[in-house]
Amino acid sequence: MSYSLPLDLNVIQTLRELPAGGERLVGRLVHVYLEDAPDNIDALHAALEKDDAGAVAFAAHSLKSSSANLGARRIAALAAEVEQSARSGSLAGCEQRLRDIRAAYADVRQELLQLAE
Repeated sequence: MSYSLPLDLNVIQTLRELPAGGERLVGRLVHVYLEDAPDNIDALHAALEKDDAGAVAFAAHSLKSSSANLGARRIAALAAEVEQSARSGSLAGCEQRLRDIRAAYADVRQELLQLAE
């Protein structure tokens, strides 16, 4: 599946419209994501270097979930592919997906920083 935009802004808008501080919630989620996603990407890289399919699946699952929560659908889809591969015991192709995740994260980060201004 192809996602042309870094973020699905409908997800952000839906979060903003939540009663009881949706705008504040979005700010917190963005802050946490920008702190945690690089760590998850680094953990994924380290697990791939060690050929540790369990750790790859765990890191990919964490990244997938947090990315989906903010509408970073391309990252979520790529992480889901990595997770599925790791759970099936094959890490073939995961290095390329990691490179794609890093590139997509750079775009998402830029867009999130613009939203936070």
